[in-house]
Amino acid sequence: MEQKIFIIGLPRTATTSVCVALLDLGIKTAHTAYTQQTMNQAQALADTPIFCDYQALDLQYPQAKFIYLQRDSQLWLASIRQLLTRMYVNLQRTEGGFNPTLKRCYKQIFQPLTLENIASDIFLLDCYQRHKQGVLEYFSTRQQDLLLLDVSQQDSYATLVQF
Repeated sequence: MEQKIFIIGLPRTATTSVCVALLDLGIKTAHTAYTQQTMNQAQALADTPIFCDYQALDLQYPQAKFIYLQRDSQLWLASIRQLLTRMYVNLQRTEGGFNPTLKRCYKQIFQPLTLENIASDIFLLDCYQRHKQGVLEYFSTRQQDLLLLDVSQQDSYATLVQF
């Protein structure tokens, strides 16, 4: 089984940019993974449900490597607020709307998901910090399996390639 690479940064932390970089490196990459077929065929996977299910994926793929994407909090806040506002109605619908996995992941990370909370910097930053802290604690004894990457840093591409 080929080694998997899981990109576990939250949405709006440059998951698309890192996926493009991995594709440029010749790595089969999926920006989302809602099916087992996608999970099987891609070597690198990002976004939903990866950012939410990284612990289960680590158990399922014990040789996997993980990339946690970081972004300046002020830039992330504006971007995630815009995304969550656009997605809100479809995330709340009980019938239809988005894929059930997408709904589960967003509701788990951004709980409770309300319009008031989406408007709150404190709430959104708490969600970001809680996710980051969970990742750091989970990998605290396996730092060799986790890359912390901020794509705004000048050496980020070289760091990604080396990892």
